[in-house]
Amino acid sequence: MHISKSLKIIFAGTSYFSSKFLNILLHSQHIVAGILTQPDRASGRGQQIHESPIKKIAKNYNIPIFQPFSSKDLDNIIDVLKLINCDIILVIAYKIVLSKKILSLPKLGCINLHGSLLPRWRGSSPVHRAIQFGDKKTGITFIKMDEGIDTGPILYTCKCNITNFDTTETLLNKLYKIGKCAIIKVLYKLSIGNFHLYPQNNLLATYAKKINKNEAKIDWKIPAIQLERNIRAFNPWPISYFWISQTYVKIWKAKTDKNNIFFHSPGEILKINSHGVYISTSQGILILQILQLSGRKKNFIKESWHTYRKLFIPGNFLL
Repeated sequence: MHISKSLKIIFAGTSYFSSKFLNILLHSQHIVAGILTQPDRASGRGQQIHESPIKKIAKNYNIPIFQPFSSKDLDNIIDVLKLINCDIILVIAYKIVLSKKILSLPKLGCINLHGSLLPRWRGSSPVHRAIQFGDKKTGITFIKMDEGIDTGPILYTCKCNITNFDTTETLLNKLYKIGKCAIIKVLYKLSIGNFHLYPQNNLLATYAKKINKNEAKIDWKIPAIQLERNIRAFNPWPISYFWISQTYVKIWKAKTDKNNIFFHSPGEILKINSHGVYISTSQGILILQILQLSGRKKNFIKESWHTYRKLFIPGNFLL
């Protein structure tokens, strides 16, 4: 039986998803000796400056924090990072490309946990795109990073199913549940030198381009089945939306009406009842179930029946 050793790790991440894995490492035998995370950003209505979830945790544990703005800025602190003398750099949703200099810095290389079954959905938004394109399964992949975008050889994979009800939020939770055990297993293999790397099949590669807020605007000329997928993919961000009577409305949940096959003009309000608002698309009907009017809380149609009934008048059109 191999006895594992503690690995000295520089952790690179920014999102809430990556912060959950940082917490696992902080309660393991391994040593998190440095943190790479995105610079503090202004966000929200007041454009207040916010720290990343990773930075907040690192401050509580007094771990050295580095916040370069770009790959070039990261290269400029390489001498400081060398002093840490880390075994690996572990990257989870960091969003800054690592240069060849940085990739060759750790003794065991840079390891990335990616939220798809590579080579499918390389890129920055793999979870969103998997839902949007109707994939039935996904998972996590650990790779040893190279200079390409998610092109490095595969160290470990673990699969999970995507249901017809999964949103990006619920799917990220699934990936965390399978990832929290996998990450300890992968670090164990690395610590004892008992691992194998497998090249990716580039012929099967697809690319998950970064989510753009403009994509969330509903186009009623798109078939209902695709709109329903988009709504789930863009939940909890950036949230699908439309306009009606100069009112901005977010869609948190919808479903397709498989019973009605009659043709109506895309965007036409057909009816409203306790089940939702029935909207015609280029192909099929979309039933809006949970909405959020500008400045209000999200709720089911039946919970604000009088408000929605006055807003969604059959025969009118959504923009």
